[in-house]
Amino acid sequence: MIFESYPWRLQLLDIKEEIQDINTKENIESNYEYTRFILEKDIFLSAFIIRKLIDCKSKVIDKLRDCTFKVRTYQPIKRVDFFHRWSGDGCFDLEKSSEIHVNEKLICNSLIHSYVFWTELKEEKGPVQGFYVSSDKDKNKILYRVEDYIKFLTLAIDSEVLDQEIKFDKEKQDYVFKNS
Repeated sequence: MIFESYPWRLQLLDIKEEIQDINTKENIESNYEYTRFILEKDIFLSAFIIRKLIDCKSKVIDKLRDCTFKVRTYQPIKRVDFFHRWSGDGCFDLEKSSEIHVNEKLICNSLIHSYVFWTELKEEKGPVQGFYVSSDKDKNKILYRVEDYIKFLTLAIDSEVLDQEIKFDKEKQDYVFKNS
Protein backbone atom coordinates (compact mmCIF):
# COMPACT_ATOMS: atom_id res chain seq x y z
CA MET A 1 0.00 0.00 0.00
CA ILE A 2 0.97 3.61 -0.44
CA PHE A 3 2.34 5.30 2.69
CA GLU A 4 2.02 8.94 1.60
CA SER A 5 -0.02 10.16 -1.38
CA TYR A 6 1.72 13.50 -1.93
CA PRO A 7 4.81 12.21 -3.82
CA TRP A 8 2.57 10.01 -5.98
CA ARG A 9 0.28 12.92 -6.80
CA LEU A 10 3.39 15.01 -7.57
CA GLN A 11 4.50 12.26 -9.98
CA LEU A 12 1.06 12.46 -11.62
CA LEU A 13 1.58 16.21 -12.06
CA ASP A 14 4.91 15.54 -13.82
CA ILE A 15 3.17 12.98 -16.05
CA LYS A 16 0.35 15.38 -16.90
CA GLU A 17 2.81 18.14 -17.78
CA GLU A 18 4.87 15.75 -19.93
CA ILE A 19 1.75 14.63 -21.79
CA GLN A 20 0.73 18.23 -22.43
CA ASP A 21 4.25 19.26 -23.48
CA ILE A 22 4.88 16.38 -25.89
CA ASN A 23 1.38 16.07 -27.37
CA THR A 24 1.84 18.63 -30.13
CA LYS A 25 1.49 18.50 -33.88
CA GLU A 26 5.17 19.44 -34.20
CA ASN A 27 6.37 16.53 -32.04
CA ILE A 28 4.13 14.04 -33.81
CA GLU A 29 5.31 15.26 -37.23
CA SER A 30 9.01 15.26 -36.28
CA ASN A 31 9.18 12.05 -34.21
CA TYR A 32 5.92 10.13 -34.09
CA GLU A 33 7.38 6.92 -32.63
CA TYR A 34 9.07 8.65 -29.68
CA THR A 35 6.07 10.89 -29.01
CA ARG A 36 3.73 7.91 -29.02
CA PHE A 37 6.07 6.00 -26.68
CA ILE A 38 6.04 8.87 -24.15
CA LEU A 39 2.25 9.16 -24.34
CA GLU A 40 1.78 5.40 -23.89
CA LYS A 41 4.24 5.29 -20.99
CA ASP A 42 2.60 8.22 -19.24
CA ILE A 43 -0.94 6.94 -19.70
CA PHE A 44 -0.10 3.42 -18.49
CA LEU A 45 2.01 4.59 -15.54
CA SER A 46 -0.58 7.15 -14.44
CA ALA A 47 -3.34 4.53 -14.55
CA PHE A 48 -1.28 2.29 -12.27
CA ILE A 49 -0.56 5.11 -9.82
CA ILE A 50 -4.18 6.25 -9.71
CA ARG A 51 -5.41 2.70 -9.24
CA LYS A 52 -3.01 2.20 -6.30
CA LEU A 53 -4.14 5.50 -4.73
CA ILE A 54 -7.81 4.55 -5.12
CA ASP A 55 -7.20 1.10 -3.64
CA CYS A 56 -5.71 2.69 -0.50
CA LYS A 57 -9.13 4.22 0.30
CA SER A 58 -7.68 6.69 2.80
CA LYS A 59 -5.35 8.51 0.37
CA VAL A 60 -7.72 10.23 -2.09
CA ILE A 61 -10.98 12.11 -1.95
CA ASP A 62 -14.24 10.30 -2.61
CA LYS A 63 -14.76 12.38 -5.75
CA LEU A 64 -11.84 10.54 -7.41
CA ARG A 65 -13.05 7.12 -6.24
CA ASP A 66 -16.54 7.96 -7.54
CA CYS A 67 -15.36 9.46 -10.82
CA THR A 68 -17.05 8.30 -14.02
CA PHE A 69 -15.96 8.64 -17.61
CA LYS A 70 -18.26 9.31 -20.50
CA VAL A 71 -16.86 6.95 -23.14
CA ARG A 72 -17.84 5.66 -26.54
CA THR A 73 -17.97 1.89 -26.89
CA TYR A 74 -17.51 -0.26 -29.97
CA GLN A 75 -18.27 -3.92 -30.62
CA PRO A 76 -15.85 -6.33 -32.26
CA ILE A 77 -16.80 -7.53 -35.74
CA LYS A 78 -14.06 -10.14 -35.98
CA ARG A 79 -11.85 -11.98 -33.53
CA VAL A 80 -9.22 -9.90 -31.74
CA ASP A 81 -5.92 -11.72 -31.29
CA PHE A 82 -2.21 -11.02 -31.11
CA PHE A 83 -1.90 -10.25 -34.83
CA HIS A 84 -5.26 -8.50 -35.17
CA ARG A 85 -5.70 -5.74 -32.62
CA TRP A 86 -4.62 -2.46 -34.20
CA SER A 87 -6.76 0.35 -35.57
CA GLY A 88 -6.26 -0.68 -39.20
CA ASP A 89 -7.13 -4.34 -38.63
CA GLY A 90 -10.90 -3.78 -38.82
CA CYS A 91 -11.61 -5.79 -35.67
CA PHE A 92 -14.07 -3.25 -34.29
CA ASP A 93 -17.02 -1.53 -35.92
CA LEU A 94 -15.88 2.08 -35.54
CA GLU A 95 -18.92 3.33 -37.49
CA LYS A 96 -21.37 2.27 -34.76
CA SER A 97 -20.86 3.34 -31.17
CA SER A 98 -22.74 3.80 -27.95
CA GLU A 99 -22.12 6.35 -25.24
CA ILE A 100 -21.98 5.07 -21.67
CA HIS A 101 -20.55 6.07 -18.30
CA VAL A 102 -17.97 3.81 -16.67
CA ASN A 103 -16.16 4.11 -13.37
CA GLU A 104 -12.56 5.13 -12.90
CA LYS A 105 -11.44 1.67 -11.84
CA LEU A 106 -12.64 0.11 -15.10
CA ILE A 107 -10.59 2.59 -17.14
CA CYS A 108 -7.50 2.12 -14.94
CA ASN A 109 -7.84 -1.67 -15.07
CA SER A 110 -8.40 -1.63 -18.83
CA LEU A 111 -5.19 0.37 -19.25
CA ILE A 112 -3.18 -1.74 -16.83
CA HIS A 113 -4.34 -4.96 -18.52
CA SER A 114 -4.62 -3.52 -22.02
CA TYR A 115 -4.55 -5.90 -24.95
CA VAL A 116 -5.80 -3.29 -27.39
CA PHE A 117 -4.48 0.25 -27.11
CA TRP A 118 -4.07 2.93 -29.71
CA THR A 119 -4.20 6.68 -29.73
CA GLU A 120 -6.46 8.83 -31.86
CA LEU A 121 -5.06 11.87 -33.62
CA LYS A 122 -7.12 15.06 -33.73
CA GLU A 123 -6.07 15.54 -37.33
CA GLU A 124 -3.77 13.64 -39.66
CA LYS A 125 -0.51 14.78 -38.02
CA GLY A 126 -1.68 15.29 -34.45
CA PRO A 127 -2.05 16.05 -31.66
CA VAL A 128 -3.57 13.04 -29.87
CA GLN A 129 -7.12 13.75 -28.71
CA GLY A 130 -7.97 10.43 -27.06
CA PHE A 131 -7.30 6.74 -26.98
CA TYR A 132 -8.97 3.38 -27.49
CA VAL A 133 -8.46 0.60 -24.97
CA SER A 134 -9.67 -2.90 -24.20
CA SER A 135 -8.31 -5.29 -21.60
CA ASP A 136 -7.12 -8.82 -22.21
CA LYS A 137 -10.38 -10.03 -20.63
CA ASP A 138 -12.67 -7.76 -22.68
CA LYS A 139 -10.84 -7.67 -26.02
CA ASN A 140 -13.51 -9.67 -27.83
CA LYS A 141 -16.40 -7.97 -26.03
CA ILE A 142 -15.91 -4.20 -26.07
CA LEU A 143 -13.56 -1.35 -26.97
CA TYR A 144 -13.60 1.95 -25.05
CA ARG A 145 -12.76 5.36 -26.51
CA VAL A 146 -11.58 7.79 -23.81
CA GLU A 147 -11.13 11.53 -24.32
CA ASP A 148 -11.13 13.18 -20.87
CA TYR A 149 -8.01 11.58 -19.47
CA ILE A 150 -6.23 14.87 -18.64
CA LYS A 151 -9.28 15.95 -16.64
CA PHE A 152 -9.05 12.65 -14.72
CA LEU A 153 -5.32 13.19 -14.08
CA THR A 154 -6.07 16.67 -12.77
CA LEU A 155 -8.67 15.29 -10.37
CA ALA A 156 -6.17 12.71 -9.09
CA ILE A 157 -3.47 15.37 -8.67
CA ASP A 158 -5.87 17.60 -6.71
CA SER A 159 -7.18 14.70 -4.62
CA GLU A 160 -5.60 15.71 -1.32
CA VAL A 161 -7.65 14.50 1.64
CA LEU A 162 -8.43 17.45 3.92
CA ASP A 163 -11.22 15.89 5.96
CA GLN A 164 -11.72 12.24 6.80
CA GLU A 165 -14.32 10.18 8.62
CA ILE A 166 -13.52 6.55 9.43
CA LYS A 167 -16.06 3.98 10.63
CA PHE A 168 -15.82 0.27 11.17
CA ASP A 169 -18.39 -1.64 9.08
CA LYS A 170 -19.33 -4.85 10.91
CA GLU A 171 -20.85 -6.39 7.80
CA LYS A 172 -17.71 -5.80 5.70
CA GLN A 173 -15.43 -6.46 8.66
CA ASP A 174 -13.33 -3.52 7.54
CA TYR A 175 -13.09 0.24 7.85
CA VAL A 176 -15.03 2.56 5.56
CA PHE A 177 -13.57 5.94 4.71
CA LYS A 178 -15.34 9.15 3.80
CA ASN A 179 -12.77 11.58 2.39
CA SER A 180 -13.16 15.14 1.20
